[in-house]
Amino acid sequence: LMKFINWFFIIQIANFYSPHGDKSEGGIKMKKQINVWIYCRISEPDNIEVLNLQANRLSKYAKKNNYSIIGLTKVVDDGTSLHTLSIKPLLSAIKENTIDFVLVYSNKRLLISDDLLEEFEILCEIHDVKIIALQHE
Repeated sequence: LMKFINWFFIIQIANFYSPHGDKSEGGIKMKKQINVWIYCRISEPDNIEVLNLQANRLSKYAKKNNYSIIGLTKVVDDGTSLHTLSIKPLLSAIKENTIDFVLVYSNKRLLISDDLLEEFEILCEIHDVKIIALQHE
């Protein structure tokens, strides 16, 4: 008997822009806007309220710190691969230097394997993107 699992994902992407470095307007240096991507993941579709809780808390954290939310991913996924459709937009934003931070509830919400998580962290380091996990704030 085969068990079928209904995986789904929702990706909302705001307008992308990359204002890296301080802007200057009329000789006055303006503070650089901090761009963030919110990444929320659950393993089982039965826990949608957990997914929504992650998104709500991370959005409040971003607003409290005056971060500009560039992208928001809410996904039901097992977190075992860097090659899923749900994480590709985030990887693109990192590689294109569109974001400054990735906001997650905890690092295990990104990837469950320590090896893959370390690979993701190295990719972020290469592109000067920091990971902020609320669990550690």
